[in-house]
Amino acid sequence: MSFRKQFASLASAAVATSVLAVAAPAHAVYTAQPFDPDFTPVAADLITVGSDTTEIAMDKVTKAFNNTAAEFNAASYQAGGGGTIPLPDGTEITRPNGSTNGKNTLHGATNNPNIDFARSSDSLNEDKLEVSHGLQLLPFALDTMKMGVSNTVASNAPASLSLAQILSIYKGECTVWTCVGGTSTDTIKPSALQQGSGTAKFFKKALEAQNGGAFTFGSNVDVTWQEHSDVNVKEDPNALAPFSIGRAALLGTTTKMLGGWQQQRALYNVVRGTSSEAGAGLGDPKLDALLGSNGFLCSPAATDLITQGGFTQLLPPAQGGVCGQATTSAPTNLSTEATATTTALAAASNAGGAATLTATVSPAAAGDVEFFVDGASVGVTQTQAGVATFNATGLTAGEHSFKAVFTNDFGTAYFGSEGTTSAVVKAASSTTVAFSPATSSFGKSRVIKATVLTGGVAATGTVAIKVGTAAAVNVALVDGVASYTVGATKAAGTYAVSASYLGNSSTATSAASKSLVITKAAATVTESFPTATLAGKPGKGVVKVAIAGSTVKPTGTVRIYQGTKLLKSVTLVNGQVTITLPKLTRGKKLLTVKYLGSANVSAKSLNFYLTQR
Repeated sequence: MSFRKQFASLASAAVATSVLAVAAPAHAVYTAQPFDPDFTPVAADLITVGSDTTEIAMDKVTKAFNNTAAEFNAASYQAGGGGTIPLPDGTEITRPNGSTNGKNTLHGATNNPNIDFARSSDSLNEDKLEVSHGLQLLPFALDTMKMGVSNTVASNAPASLSLAQILSIYKGECTVWTCVGGTSTDTIKPSALQQGSGTAKFFKKALEAQNGGAFTFGSNVDVTWQEHSDVNVKEDPNALAPFSIGRAALLGTTTKMLGGWQQQRALYNVVRGTSSEAGAGLGDPKLDALLGSNGFLCSPAATDLITQGGFTQLLPPAQGGVCGQATTSAPTNLSTEATATTTALAAASNAGGAATLTATVSPAAAGDVEFFVDGASVGVTQTQAGVATFNATGLTAGEHSFKAVFTNDFGTAYFGSEGTTSAVVKAASSTTVAFSPATSSFGKSRVIKATVLTGGVAATGTVAIKVGTAAAVNVALVDGVASYTVGATKAAGTYAVSASYLGNSSTATSAASKSLVITKAAATVTESFPTATLAGKPGKGVVKVAIAGSTVKPTGTVRIYQGTKLLKSVTLVNGQVTITLPKLTRGKKLLTVKYLGSANVSAKSLNFYLTQR
């Protein structure tokens, strides 16, 4: 037995004699109606009665729900048709016709524990203690009320009626059409529906609001007409009645809706005491499964069924609506439309064993995106301006399938969506840099070697090698090694060397860096002065400055000294210079050749003797 039926049983125990008073008369019998259940419900099932406004929609919903293989069934009994309906405890009751009679089975002296919830086209009425007895509304659909007239014969009604004009008709103040803008002097025949009807009460409340308070229908108003029937209207040019436009549409072309007044309303299921918090459970798993905000009635599976019943499904709280959200008063939020989204997913593998997943939600809705790799959830991120990014790591190299599932933030009017893609996750690579020779000086070339491996195997592709501020040079790998020669004329200094492997379709990028130090070269100095001059002649010779093992010619200045006295200062040309010394005093002289060095070559000195004759 459900929580609701236990609650109802306790409540009904105190009024058992009263319940007997409303039991079916002995002569009444059950006759199945078109919108009755197609099975005999048992105690484990849910049973609903009441409003004929929603009987078609709820008939479709409950029968579809019963096909979902739930652990229980739901039975919705038609309002009209008379007779009795059988109950699981073996008793029968007179078929409840209308919202009020349906709600009466849930509380007070007429409470019946066999009934689990009631259909209602009107909100709760405290005059009947419906609120104080703990009843609560579960809105699920939007309906619009308008005034209807015959469409099978020409109606004498004007094209539209204001609420003030309608009030004057129903108060008996205007009894002919000319009084409300028509051209006929025929008497108006207004109907106000049978008074157990929720639609009748909703219509009367609208008129009372226009009137500024309660009033009594005029004597010309028919208050026995079964709502949503075209019998009183379709063949009478003077008939006028309030209609649910959704239900009127199901009648075909027999009725026509007038312009002017129209008013939206929510349609409900009514339950015994429950939580009114958005998204909260109803205290009964069965009611939750069928009527709750996350239940069948508020799900996409019921959308078309409710439409086929003449109405529009309200949005659930998760999308900013009130479907299935328990309340004791008519909601003002009647939102029915949420915006569809699409989620596009892109996957890029730029690092070994990893993929960057980017989900783009359009339009740019706020919410969470859950990411999946090969069907397994790997993480959730919040959208920022409609975009969510996640870096999936620890993946094996090769092709993987990816999925992104967008869920809108609670209370926002968007539908969720998902996107899928597949991509190859690249294998990791490693890059190392070495110099050959390991150390070098100006005047000698050196080779930068970048070695790239993937899984211990030589990689293929290209390495971008950059030395200092010079532009990078792309070098193809050969057996996993990219070699780049730095020329012998590269100036002495310290250079940042970077080697960036550019990757390929299956291998991720990697990089390494190292400092290249080029030291100054050591100079060698030679001279070709004679050991002695001819009598009265100055000394003349060639001074050469070189770098051992290099063809690069040093530059700079060469000076000749006798002691501290500067005899000559000249500039090297192609690493050498011819020098004619000034005439010296006679005798053997100790002279010094000094190469002053340069930015790239170290200074060097050489002593030699010259005899001046």
